Amino acid sequence: MDFIYDSQGSSSVEIEKAISRIYLAPASVDALFEIVVNRSKRVEGKGKYLIDRVKNREIKRIEVAEKYVVKTFRKIAFSSPFINKLHPFYRELASIIIDSDDYRKCLAFIYKSSKLIEKIAREHIREIKRSQSIKDIVKLRKAFFGRLKSILEETDECIVRIRKYQLEFLKLPSINPQLNSVIIAGAPNVGKSSILKRLTSAKPEIKPYPFTTKEIIVGHMKLNDKIIQVIDTPGLLDRPLEEKNEIEQKAILALKHFRGLLLYVFDPTES
Repeated sequence: MDFIYDSQGSSSVEIEKAISRIYLAPASVDALFEIVVNRSKRVEGKGKYLIDRVKNREIKRIEVAEKYVVKTFRKIAFSSPFINKLHPFYRELASIIIDSDDYRKCLAFIYKSSKLIEKIAREHIREIKRSQSIKDIVKLRKAFFGRLKSILEETDECIVRIRKYQLEFLKLPSINPQLNSVIIAGAPNVGKSSILKRLTSAKPEIKPYPFTTKEIIVGHMKLNDKIIQVIDTPGLLDRPLEEKNEIEQKAILALKHFRGLLLYVFDPTES
């Protein structure tokens, strides 16, 4: 089965579920290769004759390494959020905080690499089974690990970038589009976060300078036994949409995608 994205985007995945299932990519492939090498060294072979024991041992070493790397790569690929299945708000937010095209390409490349590792492992195991020389058997196992290391090195840049993208996803606010909402908006440094803090249990950072709030912050309050979602958005400057920075674009997305009461905050002391 090929690794593909749902281009229709017909289904919506709650961000909590999408984030909770993320399998964080390693910081680099070097640590991953070291793990499989150490695991393979602990393998012992079985068999009546020496050559049978060597064959069994070297095949198991290849299988241990192949299965661990393939499983790791596929967990990374399939546990990372599929952008086209996210709610439109998160889909557009993702396009602001990460390079969506690079994210897709890297996940596809990681999955493709897992299939290549499977193929190479099968080929080397098949050759080992045919071999009648202990020297050749060991050589084939070493050749597999050499190919494995090369493939891992080729994926290293994508692994590093995917980890960075995953960490950005983990920072995303948990917003329920179905809840009644109050969206707090306004210019920078007019007291939006202070209002959120008074209305809810959220603890936003409050500083006496503009753009303290760089992310969307969510709090909740109860009103007549109903849960109200209060959304604090980054400050908006009075300038055209195309001139707004990344921080302001996050506020625009909240205003665009979430229905509810809009609380626009002004500071009447400023001219």
